[in-house]
Amino acid sequence: MFCSASRAVKRIVSVLCALVGSLRPRPLAPLISGLALDGGLVLGQWAGDIGEEQTPKSWPLKENQLKQLHSWLHSHRSHWKMVLATPPLPSFSILLNQSDGVQRQIDFYSKNESWQHVIGMSVWDREGTFLFGGQMWQPIEEITMLKTLLIEENQGKAF
Repeated sequence: MFCSASRAVKRIVSVLCALVGSLRPRPLAPLISGLALDGGLVLGQWAGDIGEEQTPKSWPLKENQLKQLHSWLHSHRSHWKMVLATPPLPSFSILLNQSDGVQRQIDFYSKNESWQHVIGMSVWDREGTFLFGGQMWQPIEEITMLKTLLIEENQGKAF
């Protein structure tokens, strides 16, 4: 009886070790493309208010923007927390494709005052299977800096 209890404890410990190991931040694969979408996305659909004749404003991110965003994501990779509350509709979204096939969506919530300090992220694998949804609280200055990085260079407009 002692041996079977010992084996059960060893199995539990090995499962817990595997879980803890899977929660560690992994290296972020290089970003190969990105698209900024004014108005945000929810479940792949544009979240903004447009009429029938309007289309959402979007622009591709340039190589220098992708490099800076990759650096920012890498330095903040352990700050994401599991989504515990349903966020409001995003006012701005960034869609990113990584070299390993992983896709990310980063959401900003400028229109909702209580969510202006929050950045949301969703991650899917190359087959489109949802992997992670998280949120991060940041000082408004940090969010402003990140948004400034993502401003459409040729338009110079903020969102």
